[in-house]
Amino acid sequence: MIRLDQFISETFRQIIDGVRQAQEHAAKHGAAVNPPKTHGTQSLRTGEETRSEHAPPPGAVEFDLAVTEDQAEKTKGGIGVFLGPFGLGTQGESGRATNSITRIRFSIPYSPPVQQAEGKSS
Repeated sequence: MIRLDQFISETFRQIIDGVRQAQEHAAKHGAAVNPPKTHGTQSLRTGEETRSEHAPPPGAVEFDLAVTEDQAEKTKGGIGVFLGPFGLGTQGESGRATNSITRIRFSIPYSPPVQQAEGKSS
């Protein structure tokens, strides 16, 4: 069985690790994954151009989960997360059982690691 908080935490860990690995691979091939946004301005008085970099605006990781609660007379109840056709949770051994499934949808704002021009992530 996996708890919802563990599922969310592990999802973000894997996304962050995946982005970092993709950034390392991209840097070796002259590409970038989630590069910083560059903003340039030119002074009207002196004509000098200045450039600044900042992180792209955050996006969101969207979750659409089926959370199940199983209760049986001879087993402990439990809560698990079902992912598509795969389920992580508890099931009763024998006896009378009740099962309820609740679908929840939510999103969490997220800013992936920004890749610097020289291939370093910040």
